[in-house]
Amino acid sequence: MKDAKVIPFWAQDPASLGLTDEALLAACAAGDPGGLAGLYDRHVDALVRFLSRMAHVDEQDVEDFVHDVFVEAYRHAGRFRHRSSVRTWLFAIAANLAKDRARTSRRHRELGEAIRHDSARADRGPEAQAAERQALERLQDGLARLSHDQRVVFVMCDLEEIPGVEAARALGMPSGTLYRLLFEARRALRVAIEGGAG
Repeated sequence: MKDAKVIPFWAQDPASLGLTDEALLAACAAGDPGGLAGLYDRHVDALVRFLSRMAHVDEQDVEDFVHDVFVEAYRHAGRFRHRSSVRTWLFAIAANLAKDRARTSRRHRELGEAIRHDSARADRGPEAQAAERQALERLQDGLARLSHDQRVVFVMCDLEEIPGVEAARALGMPSGTLYRLLFEARRALRVAIEGGAG
Protein backbone atom coordinates (compact mmCIF):
# COMPACT_ATOMS: atom_id res chain seq x y z
CA MET A 1 0.00 0.00 0.00
CA LYS A 2 2.94 2.26 -0.51
CA ASP A 3 1.14 4.05 -3.37
CA ALA A 4 -2.09 4.63 -1.39
CA LYS A 5 -3.03 8.27 -1.09
CA VAL A 6 -5.03 9.76 1.78
CA ILE A 7 -7.56 12.37 0.71
CA PRO A 8 -8.40 14.71 3.60
CA PHE A 9 -12.08 15.16 4.43
CA TRP A 10 -11.80 18.91 4.04
CA ALA A 11 -11.22 18.39 0.33
CA GLN A 12 -14.70 16.85 0.08
CA ASP A 13 -18.13 17.41 1.61
CA PRO A 14 -18.14 15.19 4.76
CA ALA A 15 -21.94 14.91 4.78
CA SER A 16 -21.95 13.54 1.24
CA LEU A 17 -19.49 10.81 2.22
CA GLY A 18 -21.98 9.22 4.62
CA LEU A 19 -19.47 9.23 7.46
CA THR A 20 -20.52 8.42 11.01
CA ASP A 21 -20.12 10.91 13.82
CA GLU A 22 -17.35 8.73 15.20
CA ALA A 23 -15.48 8.88 11.88
CA LEU A 24 -15.85 12.65 11.77
CA LEU A 25 -14.55 12.91 15.32
CA ALA A 26 -11.60 10.66 14.42
CA ALA A 27 -10.86 13.05 11.55
CA CYS A 28 -10.84 15.90 14.09
CA ALA A 29 -8.41 13.94 16.26
CA ALA A 30 -6.17 13.60 13.20
CA GLY A 31 -6.28 17.37 12.69
CA ASP A 32 -8.67 17.36 9.72
CA PRO A 33 -10.99 20.41 9.93
CA GLY A 34 -13.45 18.72 7.54
CA GLY A 35 -14.44 16.38 10.35
CA LEU A 36 -15.33 19.36 12.49
CA ALA A 37 -17.36 20.90 9.67
CA GLY A 38 -19.34 17.69 9.34
CA LEU A 39 -20.03 17.50 13.07
CA TYR A 40 -21.04 21.15 13.10
CA ASP A 41 -23.53 20.68 10.28
CA ARG A 42 -25.11 17.70 12.02
CA HIS A 43 -25.28 18.96 15.60
CA VAL A 44 -25.37 22.76 15.65
CA ASP A 45 -29.17 22.96 15.86
CA ALA A 46 -29.37 20.48 18.74
CA LEU A 47 -26.65 22.35 20.63
CA VAL A 48 -28.40 25.68 20.14
CA ARG A 49 -31.61 24.14 21.58
CA PHE A 50 -29.72 22.56 24.46
CA LEU A 51 -27.78 25.70 25.40
CA SER A 52 -30.88 27.88 25.07
CA ARG A 53 -32.41 25.87 27.89
CA MET A 54 -29.52 26.36 30.28
CA ALA A 55 -30.11 28.95 32.99
CA HIS A 56 -26.63 30.44 32.90
CA VAL A 57 -26.52 31.02 29.14
CA ASP A 58 -27.87 34.34 27.95
CA GLU A 59 -29.68 34.22 24.62
CA GLN A 60 -27.14 36.50 23.01
CA ASP A 61 -24.31 34.21 24.17
CA VAL A 62 -25.64 30.95 22.67
CA GLU A 63 -23.71 31.38 19.41
CA ASP A 64 -20.46 31.91 21.34
CA PHE A 65 -21.14 28.87 23.50
CA VAL A 66 -21.80 26.70 20.44
CA HIS A 67 -18.52 27.90 18.93
CA ASP A 68 -16.71 27.06 22.19
CA VAL A 69 -18.28 23.57 22.27
CA PHE A 70 -16.94 22.77 18.81
CA VAL A 71 -13.52 24.22 19.64
CA GLU A 72 -13.36 21.99 22.73
CA ALA A 73 -14.60 18.98 20.76
CA TYR A 74 -11.91 19.51 18.14
CA ARG A 75 -9.24 20.04 20.77
CA HIS A 76 -10.22 16.93 22.76
CA ALA A 77 -11.44 14.64 19.96
CA GLY A 78 -8.70 12.13 20.75
CA ARG A 79 -10.10 11.71 24.28
CA PHE A 80 -13.49 10.42 23.10
CA ARG A 81 -13.90 6.92 24.57
CA HIS A 82 -17.15 5.73 22.92
CA ARG A 83 -18.97 5.60 26.26
CA SER A 84 -21.81 7.60 24.70
CA SER A 85 -22.83 8.89 21.29
CA VAL A 86 -20.88 11.82 19.90
CA ARG A 87 -24.05 13.93 20.19
CA THR A 88 -24.34 13.19 23.90
CA TRP A 89 -20.62 13.87 24.34
CA LEU A 90 -21.11 17.29 22.73
CA PHE A 91 -24.01 17.97 25.13
CA ALA A 92 -21.75 17.06 28.06
CA ILE A 93 -19.11 19.51 26.81
CA ALA A 94 -21.81 22.17 26.50
CA ALA A 95 -23.10 21.43 30.02
CA ASN A 96 -19.61 21.72 31.50
CA LEU A 97 -18.93 24.99 29.68
CA ALA A 98 -22.21 26.41 30.94
CA LYS A 99 -21.40 25.32 34.48
CA ASP A 100 -17.94 26.88 34.29
CA ARG A 101 -19.38 30.12 32.94
CA ALA A 102 -21.99 30.17 35.71
CA ARG A 103 -19.23 30.23 38.31
CA THR A 104 -17.87 33.48 36.95
CA SER A 105 -21.01 35.17 35.64
CA ARG A 106 -23.92 36.71 37.51
CA ARG A 107 -26.12 37.05 34.47
CA HIS A 108 -28.92 34.50 34.41
CA ARG A 109 -31.19 34.01 31.48
CA GLU A 110 -34.82 33.22 32.21
CA LEU A 111 -35.85 29.88 30.76
CA GLY A 112 -39.10 29.34 29.04
CA GLU A 113 -39.02 32.54 26.99
CA ALA A 114 -38.87 30.66 23.71
CA ILE A 115 -41.60 28.29 24.90
CA ARG A 116 -43.77 31.22 25.89
CA HIS A 117 -43.43 32.88 22.48
CA ASP A 118 -44.07 29.65 20.61
CA SER A 119 -47.04 28.73 22.77
CA ALA A 120 -48.90 32.05 22.57
CA ARG A 121 -51.66 31.46 20.05
CA ALA A 122 -53.81 34.24 18.72
CA ASP A 123 -56.76 31.90 18.12
CA ARG A 124 -57.24 31.19 21.84
CA GLY A 125 -59.53 33.15 24.08
CA PRO A 126 -58.15 35.56 26.69
CA GLU A 127 -58.88 33.15 29.58
CA ALA A 128 -57.03 30.29 27.87
CA GLN A 129 -54.10 32.53 27.05
CA ALA A 130 -53.95 33.81 30.64
CA ALA A 131 -54.06 30.26 32.04
CA GLU A 132 -51.35 29.14 29.63
CA ARG A 133 -49.19 32.15 30.55
CA GLN A 134 -49.55 31.34 34.25
CA ALA A 135 -48.63 27.69 33.69
CA LEU A 136 -45.56 28.69 31.67
CA GLU A 137 -44.52 31.21 34.33
CA ARG A 138 -44.80 28.49 36.98
CA LEU A 139 -42.74 26.16 34.77
CA GLN A 140 -40.15 28.90 34.26
CA ASP A 141 -39.97 29.51 38.01
CA GLY A 142 -39.61 25.78 38.60
CA LEU A 143 -36.79 25.49 36.07
CA ALA A 144 -35.03 28.49 37.62
CA ARG A 145 -35.07 26.76 41.00
CA LEU A 146 -33.43 23.56 39.73
CA SER A 147 -29.75 23.10 40.41
CA HIS A 148 -27.44 23.17 37.39
CA ASP A 149 -27.06 19.37 37.46
CA GLN A 150 -30.82 18.80 37.78
CA ARG A 151 -31.46 21.10 34.82
CA VAL A 152 -28.78 19.47 32.65
CA VAL A 153 -30.13 15.99 33.37
CA PHE A 154 -33.74 17.09 32.78
CA VAL A 155 -32.92 18.79 29.47
CA MET A 156 -30.77 15.91 28.23
CA CYS A 157 -33.13 13.08 29.22
CA ASP A 158 -36.63 14.55 29.01
CA LEU A 159 -36.30 17.26 26.38
CA GLU A 160 -33.51 15.90 24.15
CA GLU A 161 -34.59 12.27 24.83
CA ILE A 162 -31.10 10.91 25.49
CA PRO A 163 -31.18 7.57 27.32
CA GLY A 164 -30.29 8.01 30.99
CA VAL A 165 -27.44 5.50 30.97
CA GLU A 166 -25.82 7.24 28.00
CA ALA A 167 -26.27 10.69 29.56
CA ALA A 168 -24.75 9.46 32.84
CA ARG A 169 -21.69 8.11 31.04
CA ALA A 170 -21.23 11.34 29.09
CA LEU A 171 -21.57 13.45 32.24
CA GLY A 172 -19.24 11.18 34.21
CA MET A 173 -21.74 10.37 36.94
CA PRO A 174 -23.18 7.10 38.22
CA SER A 175 -26.54 6.16 36.70
CA GLY A 176 -28.12 6.18 40.14
CA THR A 177 -27.06 9.79 40.64
CA LEU A 178 -28.49 10.79 37.28
CA TYR A 179 -31.82 9.10 37.95
CA ARG A 180 -32.02 10.68 41.40
CA LEU A 181 -31.41 14.13 39.89
CA LEU A 182 -33.97 13.46 37.17
CA PHE A 183 -36.56 12.31 39.72
CA GLU A 184 -35.95 15.42 41.83
CA ALA A 185 -36.18 17.70 38.78
CA ARG A 186 -39.43 16.12 37.59
CA ARG A 187 -40.96 16.28 41.05
CA ALA A 188 -39.97 19.94 41.50
CA LEU A 189 -41.38 20.88 38.09
CA ARG A 190 -44.62 19.00 38.72
CA VAL A 191 -45.09 20.87 41.99
CA ALA A 192 -44.28 24.18 40.26
CA ILE A 193 -46.70 23.60 37.38
CA GLU A 194 -49.49 22.60 39.74
CA GLY A 195 -48.99 25.89 41.52
CA GLY A 196 -47.61 24.45 44.75
CA ALA A 197 -44.14 25.98 44.51
CA GLY A 198 -43.53 28.65 47.05
